[in-house]
Amino acid sequence: MDDPLYVSLKFVVAAALFAGFLIAIFFGRRRQNPFYIPWSIFLLSFGLFQLMDALNYKFGVLMRIELGQPPVGNDTLLFRILYITQALAMIFLFTASLEQSMIVPPRASRIIAASLTILVLYFIVIPLENTLISFGTLEIIIFYLFTTEFYGFIFGFIVVCSAFLLIPVFIRYLKLTLISKNKRIGWKTLITFLVFLMLLGLAFLMTVRRKVIENGMSENAFAIFEIVYSFFVVSIIAIYQSQSVSHGIETIIVVDKEGNPLLGYSPFRRRRISFDEKIIAASGYLSGLFHFIQDYVATTDKEEFKELKTTSSTLSFYTGEKIFMIVQSKISGKRLDKTTNMVLTDLDNYLIDFETNRLPTEQQVEDIINLLEKNFYLIA
Repeated sequence: MDDPLYVSLKFVVAAALFAGFLIAIFFGRRRQNPFYIPWSIFLLSFGLFQLMDALNYKFGVLMRIELGQPPVGNDTLLFRILYITQALAMIFLFTASLEQSMIVPPRASRIIAASLTILVLYFIVIPLENTLISFGTLEIIIFYLFTTEFYGFIFGFIVVCSAFLLIPVFIRYLKLTLISKNKRIGWKTLITFLVFLMLLGLAFLMTVRRKVIENGMSENAFAIFEIVYSFFVVSIIAIYQSQSVSHGIETIIVVDKEGNPLLGYSPFRRRRISFDEKIIAASGYLSGLFHFIQDYVATTDKEEFKELKTTSSTLSFYTGEKIFMIVQSKISGKRLDKTTNMVLTDLDNYLIDFETNRLPTEQQVEDIINLLEKNFYLIA
């Protein structure tokens, strides 16, 4: 389609995706969402793809390829950049879904993304012009229902895989909804399901977009659907980030019986927290708070004294034989209580010779962090 209005709307869609990228960055950082970076990069790369798609339509590159005409001017360059940006968008989408599914650690998902990127560059940048064009015009029939071309089949397959990677995420949020009264978790569950449906629609879009007529569809109707759906993608991802919260544990602080901080740990970042000004300033407050817990909270069964709710999170307090633990989380529930009490028992057994007002050794700190990571990472 070479309609000037369609090309103009494609530029508007690209601008909307760039705006969505900034919104995702803003809300991702504000909500401390550990998965916002790959989702934001997906919006950015998808916006670049829409921009290049508009340029290819504007200069008639795709029409000449479909008609089997020889390339003119920068046709091959524009065509190659188009598929590079599309491939990168699909790779970052897959990476975001893989990282959020927590099937593999974040570092592993990024290694997979880097490997796929190298593969894309090998098949799209290096090939000679005739090889690239032949790939772009190779027809594939899916279940005798849809006709697509080589790249459409590959990209559609990647998006379908990305969609199914979100199923365990949806199940995880659904379980959290059952144990938490936080309405934001319920919204997150619903929006995760909407993202799953969105990806299935995007897979269809990526699969048949170059073979619209062959699949018996109207080019005009498909063009309208594509533009509207692109805005839908931006809206859902932006809402996805605005509703994103660290639904589990944000910070764990381990203190001794006198309230002296021994170490801080962030489960979803999987790293130790340094004793910066924030923890140092809070140590005096924690000391008095833990004396109160030791003298009163630990001797009562009243649940209202087991946690302290703030405007942004919940501080849950747990007492052991040797140490206290304060857990900062977005929600509290039976699973958190059970896990923390189990960890406290293990730490009491491990620190049986530990004395108050003394710092643990580096080996003890490393062992404690390993125990916290093993038990809290997946529910963080």
